[in-house]
Amino acid sequence: MATFQRLTVQRLITLWQNSIPELRDTLPELCVSFGIIHSFLGGEYFAKHFGPDAPDDGFFKLTPAGATNVEAARNYRVVDLAELLFNLQHIRGFARCVIQMRDAENPEPSYAELHVARMLYINDWQFRFVEPIGEKGKDYDFEINYFNNRVCADAKCKIEATALSANTVTKTLSANRTQLPKDRPSVFFVKIPPSWIETSEGQKTTIQGVEAFFAQGSGRVVSVGLYCEPLWFNNGILQQRHAYYEISNPRRRFGEKLDWRFFNRWRPPRQSHNVLPFKWIRLANFPAGMKGHEHD
Repeated sequence: MATFQRLTVQRLITLWQNSIPELRDTLPELCVSFGIIHSFLGGEYFAKHFGPDAPDDGFFKLTPAGATNVEAARNYRVVDLAELLFNLQHIRGFARCVIQMRDAENPEPSYAELHVARMLYINDWQFRFVEPIGEKGKDYDFEINYFNNRVCADAKCKIEATALSANTVTKTLSANRTQLPKDRPSVFFVKIPPSWIETSEGQKTTIQGVEAFFAQGSGRVVSVGLYCEPLWFNNGILQQRHAYYEISNPRRRFGEKLDWRFFNRWRPPRQSHNVLPFKWIRLANFPAGMKGHEHD
């Protein structure tokens, strides 16, 4: 398995200081984000997904100044991806996820996996990325230490263009449950489009899909976590929150007295603009946001 040279906060500051002055001074957060992505994923990947020749409908395609709010929100993915790579680089098995993302034609599933990893990390769970071996029951994404239970977890992603239906959710879970072992507690995390939970009807439909999956009798899966990261503009400022709903399987074979929730430990302080704990280093306010992290 490949390894990556550790990027420190000091290395980020040095990288930024040595960059093109115009970019360094006007868009410091993008400047340092480009450096992080290039460091982990390489120049070829960057050109393919972020450069001017990237497909217009590409997941990471950058848009120029004067873009609409929707396009500007998509530009935020540059900083977001860089934050994910930088903050999760110390997690065991991290290289596997990065290589998978680098080699995949569609970056969205690995991006979703990193988002789930962020939620596990900020909620203080001990976990690792798992190396796939091409064997039924062993090709999942994470192993998590949940109150001394070794839990197998798999992350799934429904792309933004996917139409919402309960059957879509049920089929996604049913088609992938054999990736999880029969003899250990397992969890599905599904990153869903924010539009799926913007209405009470959408929330109800999504949950019905999970409940229909449980009704099929899959006792190995102890819970399903639905997760998304809505972005919106408030007075011209892009804001983000984390929305999730975790559903325990009433037919589970493991841990009947446990609630099997993973995302409920961290609650942002009231009136805080940062929805993440201090240990998660933010790049949107670079370099001022590095204060207190000089030795990280």
